Parts: sequence; C-alpha cells; structure tokens
Amino acid sequence: MSFLIIYKLSLDIDIISLSKAAISSVVFGILNAILLSILSFFTFPVIILNLGLFFFVLNTIIFALAAYVVERFRLKCCF
Repeated sequence: MSFLIIYKLSLDIDIISLSKAAISSVVFGILNAILLSILSFFTFPVIILNLGLFFFVLNTIIFALAAYVVERFRLKCCF
C-alpha cells in the first residue's frame, strides 16, 4: 500500500508504473522478511545501544536494495 502512495506522491523515488509499485512492494516484503531478521541478529548490540533507532538504518538499506533489484524503480537521492 505504501508503494502505491509513493507512486502517487512525487518524492525522491521514481516508480514508473502501478505494476512496478506492486512488484516493488513484493520484493521489499520478501527482502524485509529475510534480511531484516539476519541483519537484526548481527547488529543486535547496536540496536540495544541506541534504543532501536538503528532499525531505521536497516529499513533504509533494505529499501535501497529493493530499488536496486527492481528495474524502473530508483532512488533519486542518498543512494
């Protein structure tokens, strides 16, 4: 649902079509389910030290990886 909102808003994220938004959300969901648990395990001490704020960094990394995997979906800034 959030990728459809991003598709309608003109943020620093380029999604070409509605179908690419759906594909991007599926890829992000799969990457989030697999990689977030692995990355959370390895960065657990950092997460504890900054009271969970490092999850924003982990989600940003996964979002950028999803943008890299899906063609015609790219981030305009930061990565």
